[in-house]
Formats: sequence, structure tokens, C-alpha cells
Amino acid sequence: MNKLKRLYCLIPVFILSLSVGFAQSELSKETEMQNQIVIGEIHKLSSTFLNEERTVFVHLPVSYQNETAKQTSYPVVYLLDAEYNFNSFSTMLDHLAGPLYGKVPEMIVVSIKNTDRTRDLTPTNFLMQHPKDSSKFVFETSGGADRFLQFIQEELKPYINNNFRTKNYEILVGHSLGGLFTIHTLLHHSDYFEAYVAQDPSLWWDNNFMINKTKNALLADRNLLKDKKLFVSQATAEKPKEKAVYDMWQPIQDFKAILEELKSPHFRHQLYKNETHGTISLVGNYDAMRWLFEENKPAEN
Repeated sequence: MNKLKRLYCLIPVFILSLSVGFAQSELSKETEMQNQIVIGEIHKLSSTFLNEERTVFVHLPVSYQNETAKQTSYPVVYLLDAEYNFNSFSTMLDHLAGPLYGKVPEMIVVSIKNTDRTRDLTPTNFLMQHPKDSSKFVFETSGGADRFLQFIQEELKPYINNNFRTKNYEILVGHSLGGLFTIHTLLHHSDYFEAYVAQDPSLWWDNNFMINKTKNALLADRNLLKDKKLFVSQATAEKPKEKAVYDMWQPIQDFKAILEELKSPHFRHQLYKNETHGTISLVGNYDAMRWLFEENKPAEN
């Protein structure tokens, strides 16, 4: 009987211990969440132009929430391929804009996650035979760059400008097909952005389609880069291989030769001897941001 009484006495204590343990566990989780390092927010936009919901990641400058910065507005970087570039680009930019260095102004980063990358980033419908199966084709959905650009210009930008303190200085940054899209935007709508960054752009697309477009654009307007800046990187390790399906190297060299005829200080081609197509964005974006703001920084508010 005494043993049974002792057991009944222990049960409430055991339950209380479980309750306290559970509460402490929840409190610990809450504390951990409060102590997390968060570099951005996820926003969802319903696009009429693309007929789908799009996800964008937004990174705000370190000073954005400070009391002393309530009236400050910030330049905006529109960064393609969010799932690959957002984390590294945002933290790199904070480092460059930090109080110890201050090589660039603080900026808002708006990065767009892909749904159909080939569709959105290519200016023409280009069917290419599958390299391993000649009965199949790749890039079947290609050719939607203009519609994707409409989404950025007429839906995404107004959303960002209405919800954040933005300055009228915008940069477009893309890699590979994103670099192709960046150059396409510059040639057809140079007024959409103040600066353009194309990392190892896929200018081989559609039988070097963009090279002729560049020649025609400069024939029509020799002042294309008068008020704009363009940074183009190239990876030496991507020189053509014997069995390559396409040539990354030569089209960028041809593009460089055309742009250099302008003798414009607003164009820079940077060659990276130790980088590949997959690694070039990390160092290229760092160098591009520093170069863009060596001369004409946006006016401070």
C-alpha cells in the first residue's frame, strides 16, 4: 500500500517534469528562432504577363531598419537565378558596403527564383538537337525573354518601389543564360536599368544571334553606353573543347571586339584565367560591384 501511495505521488511530479521540459524545449526553439541570422524575405507575386505566381527573395541593407536611416532610399540590384546566387551575392554586398570598407553604397537585392529558366532568359525560340539523342530536341520552351522582361519592368519593379525605400538607380545582374538576358535587355531597353552585369554570358545562343543584334544596335546608336555601364566577364577555362556542343568562348570575344570600338570607359570585359563557367559569378560579381561604383556613385539622400 505504501508503495502504491508513493507511485501516485510520483505521477504528478513526472507529469509536471514533462510539462516543464516541453515548455523549456519550446522556449529554447523560440530563442533559437529569435537568434537566427536571416538574410532575406520571400515574396510571392501573381504575374499577369507570365500567367503564374513568381517567387522573389529580397535582401535589405543592414542600416534599413535603423532609426537614423528612416528617410534613406537605396539602389536596387535585380539578380537572376535566385536559388543559385541570392545568398552569396547578398552577403558579399553587405561586406563591400560595410562601415569598415564602404567600397559600394548599401543596396536592396531583389532576386527572382526560376520556374522555366530556358523560357524566361532566352530571346528566341531555338530548338537544338539533343547531344546524346538525335531524335530529341532541347530548349523547346525557349523564347520568352521579352515577356519575362515585361514582368520585371511592369509588375516586379512597381511592387518593390511601393513596398521599399528605393532610389532610382537599378542594376541588372545575370549569369550564363542570365547574362544573355542582361545583354538582350541592354540592347533593346537600355533605359530600364542604369547598369548591367553579364557573367560569362551564353552569347552562343541561336547561332550567335546576339552578335548581329549588337552590331545593329551600335549602328543605330553609338551612344548606347553614354549613361550606362556594362560589365562582362569571361572564364578562360571555357575555351572550346574538341567535342563541345557549343562554343562559349568565341562569341564573347566577338562581342568584346564590337563594344571596344566605342572606346567607352563605361564598358569593361574581365577575363578570369582560373575560373570556370560555374565558378565565375562569385568573383565576377565582387569585381563588377566595385567597378560600377568607382566613379559614378548614386547621389546620397
